[in-house]
Amino acid sequence: MSAYSLCPCCKQPLPSQKRGGIYLPPRKAQIFDAIDRHPGISILGIIAKCYHGNGSVNAVRVNINQINNLFSESGIRIRITCEGDLRGCYRVLRAGEMAA
Repeated sequence: MSAYSLCPCCKQPLPSQKRGGIYLPPRKAQIFDAIDRHPGISILGIIAKCYHGNGSVNAVRVNINQINNLFSESGIRIRITCEGDLRGCYRVLRAGEMAA
């Protein structure tokens, strides 16, 4: 899978699609999409889906922190679950879900 979509006419890289009103670089978009599509995904699941098993826990954590910084004013956050059966799993929270 290519990191960029290419324009069919000129073959130039197209910008990433917006997520929550913010453009994300390809790797960050891939991580965000994996978490958004699979709420409760573990860090090892993210490594398997986004790095094809060749990533590190630290790389994922740094990317998630950077994604959260990009979304700081948008009302969207990636949070890790600290309770229950899904402890240590990630999910995307939108503004209405954060108060709960």
